Amino acid sequence: MANHYDAIDIIDILRGAAFQGRFLAAAPAIPRPAFVEQELRAAAESFSVEVLVPERP
Repeated sequence: MANHYDAIDIIDILRGAAFQGRFLAAAPAIPRPAFVEQELRAAAESFSVEVLVPERP
């Protein structure tokens, strides 16, 4: 996202604003996207989170 913001920062802001929608996080091809998605979902608590990664060839 930026050098000084990441998905957790944005999730914190959305949670503080009582966001109830769906958060989509784009990521590069990472080895364990399900693990990252699980961590983000735990941080979100009350809204949906999905990590989008490109398919590996």
